[in-house]
Amino acid sequence: MLINPYIYCVLEQVLKQVKMFLPGSMHLEEKYHMKKLICILVFIIPVAAFAQQPWLNDSPLDPGWKYVGNATFSAGVAAAPAVADSAGLLDLPFTETWDQGFSASNWILPSPDNNWIIDTTAGNPPPCANFWCQPYRFYFSQALISDTLDAMAWTCASILLEFDMKINAYNTLGDEVLKVELYRNGSWKQLALFNDHGSTGWLHYKINIDSVQGQICQLIFVVEGTNSADVSNWYLDNIMVTPECRSPRDLWGFYTNFTTHLTWRPPDCHPTGTPVSVQHLIFDDGSWESGLRMNAGELGWFGNEFPVWSTTGMLQNVSLYFMDNGSGTPQTLSVDIYNAAHNLLGSSPIFDAGPANTWIDVPLPSIAFSNDFFAMVKFNSLPGDPYYLALDENGPWAATDLAWHINANGNWSKATAFGTIPGVFLCRATILAYGDAPIISDSATLLGYDIYRSQLFGSPPFSRCNTSLLADTSYYDVNINWPWFHYFVKAVFRNQADSSILCEPASDTIMPLYVGNDNLTQGRFVLAPNPANNLISLETPLTNDYAEIFVTNLSGQTVLSRKITETKTQLDISALPAGVYFVRVTGEKTVQVGKLIKL
Repeated sequence: MLINPYIYCVLEQVLKQVKMFLPGSMHLEEKYHMKKLICILVFIIPVAAFAQQPWLNDSPLDPGWKYVGNATFSAGVAAAPAVADSAGLLDLPFTETWDQGFSASNWILPSPDNNWIIDTTAGNPPPCANFWCQPYRFYFSQALISDTLDAMAWTCASILLEFDMKINAYNTLGDEVLKVELYRNGSWKQLALFNDHGSTGWLHYKINIDSVQGQICQLIFVVEGTNSADVSNWYLDNIMVTPECRSPRDLWGFYTNFTTHLTWRPPDCHPTGTPVSVQHLIFDDGSWESGLRMNAGELGWFGNEFPVWSTTGMLQNVSLYFMDNGSGTPQTLSVDIYNAAHNLLGSSPIFDAGPANTWIDVPLPSIAFSNDFFAMVKFNSLPGDPYYLALDENGPWAATDLAWHINANGNWSKATAFGTIPGVFLCRATILAYGDAPIISDSATLLGYDIYRSQLFGSPPFSRCNTSLLADTSYYDVNINWPWFHYFVKAVFRNQADSSILCEPASDTIMPLYVGNDNLTQGRFVLAPNPANNLISLETPLTNDYAEIFVTNLSGQTVLSRKITETKTQLDISALPAGVYFVRVTGEKTVQVGKLIKL
């Protein structure tokens, strides 16, 4: 519907009278259609007479549809906006305070004549973005879309969207709304919906958007309704998208014999709420027809491409089959994992490639991947000739030619360059696959851990204990004369895109449990199973009248205790919440300390 501004002044007054006579019990959707019908019946002829005026720019939309520039979308699902190339991505953390207007961060205003303005007289503090009611519009929808945000490095993080909003309402019928939506993985998802139920002051909102970790995304703020005059202003300020890397978990420790013993769990890098399933990726038929290797003293890689398409998750294990043609010997190898762009995602520990003619399982340190990846066996200038990596040349996937080679200069080629026919190596992978998972590109890599110790009695500053990054999740702080120090652990993540340090999240700070000098027994008790759900069995040599067991939570509260009269004792932990607990077994002159994980 094309609206003449002079007619609109009259139309606005008529609509106000119409609202007065609509029944209060009428549903909002019924009011919407009633008002639209009256507008068409009363003003269709005058509006048509002015249809060609240059300042007529608004169009009628059927209920349930909205218009954003050249993109029409229904039920909140939009046509995908243009995604900027890598040079135009906005890095996280991202903050918009509107000091440089819409252009500094490349905000998109799709409608040719948009009501979104930069208001230098309002804000929290000024300036701010303002959807102003003028020029007045009927059955309208206007969007403010962010440039593309880059969350690709943040694969082990919580990501939070925050913004301030203020509403200056004229009529409070609830017909006008502001929608906040997120574009990722080719579709829009509504994050929040605000109605015009009255004027507000500045309010601060927080929305968890962990689902974008490892992806690029865009934000859209859409104001739509039946009459823009009902809300004079929708103010928007201080938009922030902030990632926070996940920290080491469940740090605990005890002090004895001038040594502090610390252990902790790695950061939980699984996206929140994401279903996980174990999948075994097998492309060979279990038999081999030939094989390839690098000879002694040569550097190179052989391995498989894994065409998993839209699958995303964590690599847990690689299984390899080496064949013996009579000249090979067991050698020390490793496996490197690459993404589809041939960027290194992670590596296995070194392993012995032998004996031959059997499957060898190689554990991986939970390497994040998205879409196709490569598992490549590294032959690193070995002192002797290794066994051959077996090649399947007649299986169901052989014709797809998944076998690859990397030479010492880093150049990639198909393994057929060595004279073999197309095939697939006997190289298999086990993954944890995410159900609705991020698209990981330049993902974060956990490099290791740093340990920090306070001054006496927890006083700052904290000093780094270790001289180099730790790969393990335990640490012994030796030659400590007093037990009254506090500790925390930092995880150090690297951004694979540029090898810079991405973040160093810290664990909670603890004071280790003091069990005294020279009174921790050499023989430790045994808990099984651990982790456990219901019953656990404890075995200890402490079986006198003074022996007791205490189970405490991370806050130091004793949640379970019992005297020990036999070497084996059963405990029912089914009533305990899931988490980490300390188990302390005390004797007449001894103390034993351990850790229990309740599932």
